[in-house]
Amino acid sequence: MANHCKCVRSGTRPLLASLAGAVALAAANAHGAPTRASLKQLPNEQYFLEQMPVVLSATRLAQPKDDAPAAVTIIDHQMIAASGATNIPDLFRLVPGFQVTYASGNQPVVTYHGMSDEYAKRMQVLVDGRSVYDPVFGGVDWTNLPVALENIDHIEVIRGPNGAAYGSNAFLGAINIVTRDPARDRGTFVRAAAGNDGFRKGIIRHGGTLGKMKYRVTLGYRQDNGFSDRYDYRRVSLATFRGDYSLSPTDSLDIATGYAGGPHGAGVSATSDLLPLHDARVHEHFEQLRWHHFGTGGGEYTLQFYHNYRRRSEYGSQPMLASTELGIPPALFEQLTGEPDQHLPLNYSTLEDRYEIEFQHRFRLSPKTRVVWGTSARLDQGGAPQWFIGRTGVIDARLYRLFGNVEWHPRRDLVVNTGAMVEKSSLTGTHVSPRMALNYHVARAQTLRLSTSRAYRLPTLFEDFANAGLVTQRGTPVYLRFIGPGNLRPEQITSYELGYLATSERHGLSLDAEAYHHVVRDRITDVDHKQYPEPFGMVSNGLVFGNSRGLTINGAEFSLRYQPSRRTLVLVNYAYAHARGSVLNSINPPAPPEYRDRSRTVPTHTESVLLMRRLPHQLEASAMYYRVSAMRWMGNGDALGPQDRLDLRLAKDFRIGNTYSRVSIVLQNALHDYTEFRVENVFKHRIYAQLDVNLP
Repeated sequence: MANHCKCVRSGTRPLLASLAGAVALAAANAHGAPTRASLKQLPNEQYFLEQMPVVLSATRLAQPKDDAPAAVTIIDHQMIAASGATNIPDLFRLVPGFQVTYASGNQPVVTYHGMSDEYAKRMQVLVDGRSVYDPVFGGVDWTNLPVALENIDHIEVIRGPNGAAYGSNAFLGAINIVTRDPARDRGTFVRAAAGNDGFRKGIIRHGGTLGKMKYRVTLGYRQDNGFSDRYDYRRVSLATFRGDYSLSPTDSLDIATGYAGGPHGAGVSATSDLLPLHDARVHEHFEQLRWHHFGTGGGEYTLQFYHNYRRRSEYGSQPMLASTELGIPPALFEQLTGEPDQHLPLNYSTLEDRYEIEFQHRFRLSPKTRVVWGTSARLDQGGAPQWFIGRTGVIDARLYRLFGNVEWHPRRDLVVNTGAMVEKSSLTGTHVSPRMALNYHVARAQTLRLSTSRAYRLPTLFEDFANAGLVTQRGTPVYLRFIGPGNLRPEQITSYELGYLATSERHGLSLDAEAYHHVVRDRITDVDHKQYPEPFGMVSNGLVFGNSRGLTINGAEFSLRYQPSRRTLVLVNYAYAHARGSVLNSINPPAPPEYRDRSRTVPTHTESVLLMRRLPHQLEASAMYYRVSAMRWMGNGDALGPQDRLDLRLAKDFRIGNTYSRVSIVLQNALHDYTEFRVENVFKHRIYAQLDVNLP
């Protein structure tokens, strides 16, 4: 079965029709849709005469990229291999306007347009349609995500708000990681890699058929020592299963489950008051069921249920005496708490659960009109003793959604997409995320896109309910650092985008460019409240979450892909962004509030280049260059200067009998050392060797 990201070149019409069918079927499977009648959901086969891939994540409908109402980047299997990446986050350096950094050696951060702390809260991330967004702190725990890089078919990245399709938190963008169909993974695959800084990685995958079910089982392990000046090692074990079961000619059931976790180093420094050096252990697993049904009239029904579970065990103790750290005389400390002066315990453990059920229906309303609609209900639960002091149970957050999108072709050269998501949250009430887009095919292989949309980001449980600080061994709070006052408004973004797509099949060129204007309101930030009362009535500097001023971002970006043959690939990405805005920084009555310019949290320039060339003697060479201009990371991050990085890769394929193998050598950061997120996070040269073996 063809990968639906592959480009289809012209040939005979019968062949094109067959290829179009294969592309449509692969697209349907990738999103959990059945394989029958998928061609009826595409406008007509003329779209496959151009070098234009099919995408699903923009509207939940299978669309040629030039019909989609948003800017979409596809990271295909060829790009994944050529990048030399050892983990998923590094792949997003290949997306225009994306920044990738490491808050620590075991905490990758992926964001779009900057605006991020160690938890990138403003982007939705899905794996085969299952949200992996962290409900407590936001963002994604990429280190313990139960997905093997080796099982990814492709990644669809929506550059810009996509709340109309995926709701709250698809604020600046959305990522949908699509794993490979188990039918493509028959036999056994083994990968072993090793390098400096303690890097070791092993993967074993086996796929086959059991009755009417095609399945894939994957086991993996990864370790490394993190940054040389940080206590941030990681040891991660992984196990996943996916089975696609054929119930009948019109019904199928997909089953997926996975686990990832292990120990890693945590803490900022040995002398930090709230984050001294210590060990943590994470256990994360998920269960997912998807039922697909094809109606007799060409309609498509999907019912999905999934559960995400994450438990982080993290304990330590405050290395300094409470009286010294807090400035309280020992006698007064004992009088206030009823306990003698002592080292204070730390318990940063968290427990998170997410349950969601979703129904979706796709159908053709008329020869020129397609519709998708659906509804879902979600329950998020989070508990954390020292982050939510005083709460003994979990915090619940419920979300109900109704969504839909209409794709209308009033003319052969014009496509209209209109969609919206209505959400009712137990935290923020009801809000609507609409979108409208016009795609005008000005020529056979050129398209102009004009779109406007609105999206929201709900506050995380930590932002809304935080009561974090230090407690005594009996649980008496003596110091509060983070306070969530509740009743936060969701962040809001209004977006206007003008896009241009063009392909030249003759020259193997494709261009995706856009200009945008984003207006962000009600940003949620932590404010230094210099007179916030502590538990004992003293005045201290507590960080209180609240809605603040907005931010305006104007910019442009493009992605140019040149692939004259299967042997050569050149990809050039560039993004320019200009931000204006400030946020409330501190409150100290009766003095007026202080505001801080936060435009530097959005880098002005982000660039990347990927080169790949297949050479004689089964050799393949590739290079990836990435550069981001000066920016300031929020939270525990620092203001950093420009950084650039060059990764080099050389691979050789060979065959022994029926066994196909590949040996690769990768040098990450062939240039000078640079810093990631914090000044002490120094990324030096890293080199590793990798062996892949495919057994029949």
